[in-house]
Amino acid sequence: MVGGGVKVHAGARCLSVMGLQEFWRSYKVLIVMVPSLGLIHWSWYNLKGNPLLHKDKEEYIPEPGIVAYVSRSPPAAAKSKRVMKPQSWLRRNWLWAAGGAFVSIHLATWLMQTAMKSAVRSESALKQKTAEERLD
Repeated sequence: MVGGGVKVHAGARCLSVMGLQEFWRSYKVLIVMVPSLGLIHWSWYNLKGNPLLHKDKEEYIPEPGIVAYVSRSPPAAAKSKRVMKPQSWLRRNWLWAAGGAFVSIHLATWLMQTAMKSAVRSESALKQKTAEERLD
């Protein structure tokens, strides 16, 4: 019985009693994955808000594809030589950048999971080995 008459199981522990080491052992995946997912979503939000990846309203001219092939070219006087600004690398290759970020995030997550699984397996093997030694 604890404080106000509440029964607590002998094996149950709260975070203050559990300690940081036990918390790390029990929740490794949670500790790694929550910040990772937070950083992924934060970076995606910032990537979407990047003005370099948005086309200016003045440059955008909606035109059906068929009209471009059927319509006659405008008279020579109406043609204007419009000088285009050189685009940045990110604006030209945004799909490669997004794809590379996507693949690298998933690869890093997989590597972290593999490392965590390896750590847990070695730790459990060590515990099992010490338990076997105690029995001998």
